[in-house]
Amino acid sequence: MNEGENSGMPNGPIFSSPNISGGEPSKQEAVPMPEEQVDITKVADPAVATTIASMPDAPEKPIVTSGGDPVDKKKPRFGLGTRRFKEKSQQPAAPIMQAAQTPAFANAPEFFNDAVGDIVLADAADAEKKSKTKKLLVIGVVAAVAVIALLVVALTVIPSMKKAAAADDLQKSFRSFANLFLYNKQNDGPIEGTYDVKASPYAVKSSADLEYADKLKKSYNDFYSRYDKSEIKGKLSETMTEFNKYYSVIDTNLRYKDTSIIAIANYVLNSDIATAKNELMQKYERPTDMIPLSGVILSNYYDKALTDLDAYGIYKMHGCIDKSLPTPSAKCRNSITGEDGEKLAEYETIGLRAIEDNEKIVSDAQSFIKRKIFTIRDVLEGAK
Repeated sequence: MNEGENSGMPNGPIFSSPNISGGEPSKQEAVPMPEEQVDITKVADPAVATTIASMPDAPEKPIVTSGGDPVDKKKPRFGLGTRRFKEKSQQPAAPIMQAAQTPAFANAPEFFNDAVGDIVLADAADAEKKSKTKKLLVIGVVAAVAVIALLVVALTVIPSMKKAAAADDLQKSFRSFANLFLYNKQNDGPIEGTYDVKASPYAVKSSADLEYADKLKKSYNDFYSRYDKSEIKGKLSETMTEFNKYYSVIDTNLRYKDTSIIAIANYVLNSDIATAKNELMQKYERPTDMIPLSGVILSNYYDKALTDLDAYGIYKMHGCIDKSLPTPSAKCRNSITGEDGEKLAEYETIGLRAIEDNEKIVSDAQSFIKRKIFTIRDVLEGAK
């Protein structure tokens, strides 16, 4: 074959494709082969099937086009169905109980999902129970704190208030007695002066003493009853023992110092010594349970009253007294001599001795009470 003949023959096959414009042939791009789908229902091993079902999707590959439609990114891979797990950030939050209603594994056996659901439900119920328990615990703690606060108030504040009120009442009652005793003024204001105060109602001798004695006794009894129930009692026990004894002396003196006068008045009016003595015994019967000094006071006044009645019998017999002249004159008394005169002198001595004895006892009691009033005042004011 000559060279000219061979040169007219084409060296390669001739294609009439319209995509070929001539010259060098265009390179053909590789078309990706579709991935082979795996049907998990046909996998023999259930464990392998479950593992494959739970595997996450493979990262999406870039879309490769060759003039045709782009590869659908949502196309299922591995033949595992169309369900895809979304990113956690895209999944909306759901209550625990709602999440528990969704099977954990869609393609797992039903008994497996039931078991998983039971576990989730149990966890949710346990979480809810713990939440309620926590709330109840908080409420219980708050209630306990409130109860403790009320107990603290009941056990500390209220008793403290009652104690302060009792102390104030005790001090006021003592002030009432002290001011009445020292100055014959009935008020519960501050006690003025010092223990050597000279003011005293005992300088007054009148029939008003009995009325004054009643007011003083009422005031003293009010103070003493409060003192006897107070916490200050232990600090003043010795002082109050003596104080009570001497107050009784003062009270007895006020009530019985006019015994003789009353007895004589009854005799003068009735003109009968026996009747006058009988009334004296009934009205001023000597008590057997009196404090010793008070008993001495009463005995002295009682004896003086009896001797005075006997003396007035002698005065009457000698015509020195009658209803118009209840008190014998000095001239008439001096005119009586002999045995009757000696009796009158004896009766007068008994009367004077009784008065002197009583005056000394009363003076000592009065001085003691005046001193102790200021001692008790200081103790009560210091206790507030």
